[in-house]
Amino acid sequence: MWNFFVKDVKVLWRDRTELMVMFLMPFVLMTILGFALQGVMGGSSESFEMEVALVVQDEEEEGKEKLEIDLSESQLPEQARSALLEVSNNFSPASILDELLTEDLQDQLSVTQMREEEAKTAIDQQEIDAMLIIPDDFTYDTLKNMLLGEEVSSTLKIVKGPHANFSASIFHTIIEQFSESFNLEAAITKATGTQVASSPSVEMEVNGETLSVTERDPVSSMEYYTIGMAAMFAFFTASTIASKAFTETQQQVFSRILISGKRPSAYLSGKALAVFLTVLLQLGVLFSLSSIIFGSFRPLSIEDMIGMTTISIFYALAIAGIGALLTTLTVKYQSNTIAGVFSGAIVSIFALLGGSFIPTAGFPEAVQKLGDWTPNGMAMNAYMQSMQGLGADYIITNIWKLSGFILIMVLLSLVLYPRKKVGA
Repeated sequence: MWNFFVKDVKVLWRDRTELMVMFLMPFVLMTILGFALQGVMGGSSESFEMEVALVVQDEEEEGKEKLEIDLSESQLPEQARSALLEVSNNFSPASILDELLTEDLQDQLSVTQMREEEAKTAIDQQEIDAMLIIPDDFTYDTLKNMLLGEEVSSTLKIVKGPHANFSASIFHTIIEQFSESFNLEAAITKATGTQVASSPSVEMEVNGETLSVTERDPVSSMEYYTIGMAAMFAFFTASTIASKAFTETQQQVFSRILISGKRPSAYLSGKALAVFLTVLLQLGVLFSLSSIIFGSFRPLSIEDMIGMTTISIFYALAIAGIGALLTTLTVKYQSNTIAGVFSGAIVSIFALLGGSFIPTAGFPEAVQKLGDWTPNGMAMNAYMQSMQGLGADYIITNIWKLSGFILIMVLLSLVLYPRKKVGA
């Protein structure tokens, strides 16, 4: 296998035209699209509309009354207690959040108050995109945290529908910014000399799993198209390797392999390994150039790097599986037509459905679901989730889907691969 792999790499890297297609072309396209569409995908709240359910479990007045009892029982001087009580009476976290969602963002968000079970049903039926839960004792815990400096958990929870990806990530950012704004409101307490504690935290629940939402900016257009173009042009590596197999078939290379006693599977394995390592290099180069030249993917933590590297490995394996299948069909039927159709038509279809050209959020639901099962669609979803700091627990779904795709490609390649002499 190793000798075949070395041969394939040498042949590939001598073809400068193909190298330009695989490395230069995606860089040019991601640059053009990234800059041309930066206003559309820059995270502006005016670029999306979203249906949101607001689940209010908090009793605001009850929370303020509980805080008043705590103040009366505290050892603070009377003047300080009076000042804090006045602040608590004039400051309502839940009301401020409600005003932000229903008034300030009324052109972008359609907010409906619901019970939690009702909201979950609406998400399942895709009637709403997400729900925001204001938990019980939110007012009490938040005011106690801010005014008395006590470590009290106060967590807003976002439950996102699996059908809403990009708009929901923007909604997460809005709620994060609301949480941060408490730092400004907390400046009021400086007059009392009370130390201000941290702002309330935000959590997101996806498919029944609660995850912390980190303070991440929305994915930029440059980041999006770096991933999109890298994912799309990886396909051409598979078709290029298959085309080389056609040339070798015409030169009776496969027949000579059988005569020499070499295992035919070694030839196929060498092709797959060449695709795998080339795609890994292709992804690494494009991501690195985007990061160095355009400042994409920053800041990037160790966890982010591990996540994106893992996704890249599985995606490269998926493309290697496609390359193996295309090679198998090319050798079996001694025709370059299959590889040509793949690179000329199927790649474009995958790119459109998977979101390499434009986000699929505006597509019909059936098209979105179909795109989520394309290899580039799986990879792009995983990359986006990783960049939003959702961690391995969330991206694992797409990793498993890619693993299944890889297995199918490998099985088809092995079953269809010829094991006897082909050609004249």
